Amino acid sequence: MRAPVLVVCVLFAGCSMTDRLQNNPEPGIDRELARVRAARFTDVHYALHFDLLKGMDQVAGTSRMEFKAADTDAPLVLDFAGEALSLKVNGAPLEPAPMVANHVVIPTALLRVGDNVLEASFRSPVAPTGTPLTSYRDPSDDADYLYTLVVPADAHVLFPCLDQPDIKARFTLSLTTPRDWIAVANGEESRVEEGGRSRWSFKTTPALPTYLFAFAAGPFEVVTDPKGSDWARGLRDPMRIYVRPSKRADTNAEDLFRMHGESLAWQEDYFDYEYPFHKLDIVLCPGFPYGGMEHAGAIFYRESALAFDHEPTELERLRRSTLIYHEVSHQWFGNLVTMEWFDDLWLKEGFATFVGYRTLDALEPEMNAWTRFHQRVKPTAVRIDQTEGTTPIFQELGNLADAKSAYGPIVYNKAPAVLRQLEHHLGASGFRDGVRQFLKRHEFANATWRDLLRSLGDAVSEDLGPWSERWILDRGMPRVRASLKEGEGLAISQSDTLEKGRVWPIKLQVLMGRGGRRESVAISLDSERTSIDTDSRTPDWVLPNADGVAFTQVVLDAKSLDHWLRHLPTEEDPLVRAMAFTAIWDSVREGICEPSRFARLALDLVERERDPQTWSSALGALTTTLVRYMRPADAKDLMRRTTGILGRLLSDPTAAPIRLQALRAMARLAADEDALRRIERILDAEETIPGIKLGVQDRFRLLTPLLATHRPRATDRLRSMEASDADVARWAFQARAAVPTEVNKKIYFESFLTPDGPPEQWVSGALGAFHWPGQSHLTLPFLEPALDAAPWVKENRKIFFMPAWLESFLGAHADPEALAVVETWLRRQRDLPKDIRRKLLVPLHELRRAVRIRVSGDDGQQP
Repeated sequence: MRAPVLVVCVLFAGCSMTDRLQNNPEPGIDRELARVRAARFTDVHYALHFDLLKGMDQVAGTSRMEFKAADTDAPLVLDFAGEALSLKVNGAPLEPAPMVANHVVIPTALLRVGDNVLEASFRSPVAPTGTPLTSYRDPSDDADYLYTLVVPADAHVLFPCLDQPDIKARFTLSLTTPRDWIAVANGEESRVEEGGRSRWSFKTTPALPTYLFAFAAGPFEVVTDPKGSDWARGLRDPMRIYVRPSKRADTNAEDLFRMHGESLAWQEDYFDYEYPFHKLDIVLCPGFPYGGMEHAGAIFYRESALAFDHEPTELERLRRSTLIYHEVSHQWFGNLVTMEWFDDLWLKEGFATFVGYRTLDALEPEMNAWTRFHQRVKPTAVRIDQTEGTTPIFQELGNLADAKSAYGPIVYNKAPAVLRQLEHHLGASGFRDGVRQFLKRHEFANATWRDLLRSLGDAVSEDLGPWSERWILDRGMPRVRASLKEGEGLAISQSDTLEKGRVWPIKLQVLMGRGGRRESVAISLDSERTSIDTDSRTPDWVLPNADGVAFTQVVLDAKSLDHWLRHLPTEEDPLVRAMAFTAIWDSVREGICEPSRFARLALDLVERERDPQTWSSALGALTTTLVRYMRPADAKDLMRRTTGILGRLLSDPTAAPIRLQALRAMARLAADEDALRRIERILDAEETIPGIKLGVQDRFRLLTPLLATHRPRATDRLRSMEASDADVARWAFQARAAVPTEVNKKIYFESFLTPDGPPEQWVSGALGAFHWPGQSHLTLPFLEPALDAAPWVKENRKIFFMPAWLESFLGAHADPEALAVVETWLRRQRDLPKDIRRKLLVPLHELRRAVRIRVSGDDGQQP
């Protein structure tokens, strides 16, 4: 098989790289090829038709692609990776279509300067997982549902196209479906009956990138907003919710219409730009792998993110709000103005998160948006930005085959945190004016981060180049420390988390206490060290970045650490309490605060805190401390005390806001007889919990620790629960992963890596049970095979799965033996793709930290 490769190399030896890419394109979509195509081919219009059938494993379709060509100097490289293709170019058949990797190379002789038409018939794969057209069978009524998901660059697996974000195109779609099906897509639809089937026609869309093309079909129930289109100026038709009939009762349509409508109206005013796509449908997709996808005119959501079979907790409501506001804001950032290339992914995702919290602050002020922003958005970004696995916000990307790896905390979490910081620097009105300029300058077109910074700078007459060089193009972050020495006052210093001597331009609000009184001072920290005038009186304690605006890690000095360890539970300001808690937790992770001392503080917070997010943060840090940072023997008593407190919260009248969270946490941590027996009583309805009606997933959550500990009758309960409700297969699959036998773990691991195995959503949920606390000895043999599988996982799973896979397998361990497995494996991988290596270095950093902290505790010495 090597001879043809050698011939190709000789044939193109004298050609430029651009010529080679147009005659012999590489797999994926190469950046240089994309630049050439964007310059050569414009005014693209796709007219697509798909024939949808119940139970199909392939979909048949046709396409008419119209476009203008600036020249015929080189072939047209068309992207396609479906099952079969028949093609005509300007009326001339091209059979067999000359395929190179995932491309069709169309000869120059068939092209024309000016208008061109490509007509194609094709077949593409359909499956419950791993394909751009996903199928789902509802076991409650045997109904089939289909929906697309082609982000970041999978549209060409579904139909032939120029699959790059900077060739925006108009889409005209038609579908044929079974007669009882309902269809929804980007544009407004009409329907006619043809021979016992339905034919759906959808209006042509405005210019969209290929990754925003979408449709869904199945026997949906459609709920129409009774308020009509009165929410927003740009909304022409009433919003509609598409939901499975079996989930209609779990869907609070009134709340969903209100939240989407109010956010549309508020964001229209904020952006000073009418909603650009006229209609907005809300599609609840079963088994959807992401929280949501912002398709223009039809947002697809994970069904379980918006439909609850129980009274949602406050945290679930918060997640629902931020998800909706995020996806709605994409209609402007991403859909109206599209990034030019996926190295600017942060331009849409970072802005959507930031504007989502801006919307939350305006529409639901009781949610304390910026406290939640600090607690929910920033920690994961801070965590990754301390490691060698981090990247700049702008991530140079050579090929869209690697676009999946651009997704993660840097674009979703650090980028909005940096935007929050930039807004503070420019002023809220100046920042907003710049955003408005940006949208108007680039409407229905493409833009880069430099275009955004130019608009922001123009709005306030400031050159943001120096700022962006550090915050957009550099990786890492500043770590801030305070120095308190009697008689010397207060000094604030910064160091870089990755490179010694590098300085970040940041502004800090420093809160300090002295003699029972507080004072807040704003400083600009543009050097490694800045002194603060305190009239020669040293404060008793300080808290840098007390307002949470700066993106930085704060590590407390000894005096301040001691103060906050003693006084944090009684701090009344929720944002200050959140900032101080984070600073203490970072001091633990940096080896400054003893884990056992922190565990006692966190245990106190779990017992007395009633704010759901703060409580959740405390419990999460406590769990990590007990499971990873402390030796099992030392943590055993604290773990028992934790489950005891969780059990008491279930009947505490003051704990209503966190009661369901406490039950779920008790199920995750239960290992002692008292906790396990109580779970059995709740599961068997021998005990009820005030105000809680257990949903299906929560019942399986309670069953999982019983399976994980081989409790009597656990398997009988599982069989009974599987028989009692037809739509429980996913939850049963996930729970069974916790069964603590070598055979079970082997079966599950193999199923995780089977292309036609369980849907990706099932696998994602099962990883937590597979790595159940206390079972690391059973899962350690799978650590190296899991690392070996990383390239397959990247290739065959969706965007967020590969890093979650690595995090799960490394995060389950805290022993030197596991660390040795990973480091030995990594040393052998000379050809490991850079993006996989970067993703691996993040949980590896955490594993090294856990081993270091735990080992240091063995001899009583802190690192």
